[in-house]
Amino acid sequence: MREVMYDYQEDMRTEMMGMHLDLVRIGRDWKREMKDMMDVYSKDLKELREIEQRREEDESTGRNRSAHFKRKMVTPNSLGKHRNIYTDNCHMLKNIH
Repeated sequence: MREVMYDYQEDMRTEMMGMHLDLVRIGRDWKREMKDMMDVYSKDLKELREIEQRREEDESTGRNRSAHFKRKMVTPNSLGKHRNIYTDNCHMLKNIH
């Protein structure tokens, strides 16, 4: 009877260790995926902030806006992958003003 109990305890211990290692592995993969996703998101936000900052600087210096935007026009199509963020922000800004 003791041998059966000992074998059962060893099997349970081995199974629990395997489950623990699986969870650790899943946690690492999840962290890595989240970090990659946040890196992409933060790069997109940084680019949009730079675009907005340049536009604000141009407005504050009193540049001729029409000449500036003809030279370097920012449109949703010129932003490529940032198009959705740009259009969402434009809609929000229109609603604020």
